[in-house]
Amino acid sequence: MEKTAAHLKLNAYGSWLALQHFDNFIKMSLGDTIIINPSTTDRYSYSTKGTNVNTTWRKDDNIDLQAEVNKLTQALINTSPLIAFGTKSKITDGYLQFSDFSYITAKIKDLIYDSDVSKTFIKENTVLNFDELFTLDEKRLIKNKSLRQIISNTRYNPQKYLSVVYKILTAKTTNSQYFIDRFSNFNSQDKTLLWSIYKNLYDSDENGMDGSFYSLYSIQRNNTKGRNYYAAVSSVADCLFSVDFVQYYFEDGIVQLRTLRDAAVDNVRWELENIINTKNSTELSGKFNFNPYSILEFDVEGNFINASDTNKKMDGITFQLDLNEG
Repeated sequence: MEKTAAHLKLNAYGSWLALQHFDNFIKMSLGDTIIINPSTTDRYSYSTKGTNVNTTWRKDDNIDLQAEVNKLTQALINTSPLIAFGTKSKITDGYLQFSDFSYITAKIKDLIYDSDVSKTFIKENTVLNFDELFTLDEKRLIKNKSLRQIISNTRYNPQKYLSVVYKILTAKTTNSQYFIDRFSNFNSQDKTLLWSIYKNLYDSDENGMDGSFYSLYSIQRNNTKGRNYYAAVSSVADCLFSVDFVQYYFEDGIVQLRTLRDAAVDNVRWELENIINTKNSTELSGKFNFNPYSILEFDVEGNFINASDTNKKMDGITFQLDLNEG
């Protein structure tokens, strides 16, 4: 009993201490984005400061978007609870991170490179319950447009289009499946993040998730005279993209385009081909007629033994290289 009482007293003191220094904690967390004025009724207000946008030329190329976004906008995202996909259940002690928001936003924008997205048109006869799902304003935005067009249009009006894009991706289809399940590159964790971002930030339902939990978008629509925090989050989303470095090269007199990831794979393939071709023209020459489907045999120390079209059992390592398929 004495230990329990002492523990309760310690907790009470800790709570009292936190309340006594609450203003300091808030200031350390939000920095210049919050203004604290103890002499007024509205003790706390927010400023537009805190965005670390450079006003001079940069001295290096190290650019971190999270470092550029003000702390209040980050707090709006980082205090959003994780919600299990397709449910109203908040995940215990689970919260979105700014990196989650960046990752999912960029992944949604990458869908424009999916060929099926260009062929998917949002209209009355699609797999979505068009009339029930969308408001009149949303229908005007998306009717008879492909999903690729809708996602691309977030660049022109992120506040309007991001909400409807999330609504489409998280909607149930007429066969009771979720629309996002059409895309296999969204795993279960991705879908949880997608659902959580939608419910916390972009859901247009004015009744809220459970009558009390409202998204940032729905709050803003019902409070147009207040500060537009939804616009701040949408502006950040507008800046988020996956980055692919590309290069141009000549092949058979034609200029080709590829990403550096493709170039790295090609370089490895060419190196392997050169090694094998060199072996074929020197050490292996005259011993047998080497072909792309030969079995190369090595002993346990890595020394070449033989190459044949039949896979013999031996105390070594055997593998096959199909050069015709790269």
